Amino acid sequence: GDMRKSIMMLQSAGRSYEGDKLTAEDIYEVSGKIPIEVIQDIWDQILNQSDTNISELAENVIQEGYDIMQLLSQLIELVTNAATRDVSHLKKARIAEICAETEFKLIKGGSEELNVSYLLV
Repeated sequence: GDMRKSIMMLQSAGRSYEGDKLTAEDIYEVSGKIPIEVIQDIWDQILNQSDTNISELAENVIQEGYDIMQLLSQLIELVTNAATRDVSHLKKARIAEICAETEFKLIKGGSEELNVSYLLV
């Protein structure tokens, strides 16, 4: 299952970037994952809770056409990752709760832009 999916993704990437050298960004793009740099910017925004970048980051996520559900999935992955050991369990739980609320609102038909802004606050 997963191995076949991986092989198909690599074949897809190979066809899409014929003749060019494949990069990690190419694989991320073909897989539908959001680039790590974008996720890191969003993670930093959530942790720092600064008002300066919220609208710009939310607008960028929407304009780039990133799948918001994929964004939530990658954020939850980051919350459970060992690399976030310096973040308290309480903070991680709150971030996971906000991701769950955001997902629920999106499933119910909520605005992507408003929900991304809510996530970043």
